[in-house]
Amino acid sequence: MIATDILPYAVVEGPGFQRVLAIAEHRYPQKSEKYFRTQLMGEMYSQVAGRVKQLLSVENAGSSIAFTTDCWSGSTEALMSLTAHFIDKHWERVQVVLNVKAMFGSHTGEYIAETFLTLLNKWDIDTQRVHLVLRDSGANMIKGMRLAEMPGLSCTAHTLQLIINDGLRSQRMVGDILAKLKRIATHFNHSVVAQRLCHSARGWCS
Repeated sequence: MIATDILPYAVVEGPGFQRVLAIAEHRYPQKSEKYFRTQLMGEMYSQVAGRVKQLLSVENAGSSIAFTTDCWSGSTEALMSLTAHFIDKHWERVQVVLNVKAMFGSHTGEYIAETFLTLLNKWDIDTQRVHLVLRDSGANMIKGMRLAEMPGLSCTAHTLQLIINDGLRSQRMVGDILAKLKRIATHFNHSVVAQRLCHSARGWCS
């Protein structure tokens, strides 16, 4: 439940959960939050990782695997994802998210190449099995895959998104509209009175 619903480990010590558990099965000896965090989840991860490595084995996934990877930066953290794509021995399409790894420092091509190869090594994937790496058109990503000696290809959807964004931003009218909408949103976000008036107007219109 914790893993599937992405819940905090402390949920098992909450009074609501304990009441539900007491009604559903009062004989169950309740474990602490520390047990789930330090022992059970570790064991579960090892089991899942073992199954994933079996899925990625040559016997099941064949000699070639394609990958998609991307770097994402937020206000407080940066992440790099790695997903494997292949056809298994039953001729079924499979995709497995292998990692969402925290990144530190500048996202240089050298750093991206090192991180990518480290992720492959973690899952016992030989570089010779990499058929293709689909990535964005960023100069650092292109350089990273080149330094890692990986066959790379730019994502068409990402390239199309950049073209559309550049096309929209080149229109002064679009920029003016976006600026006005931003000011309106900021006003309502910072004014409780405006929010109430807006809510009242919506109720009156309906």
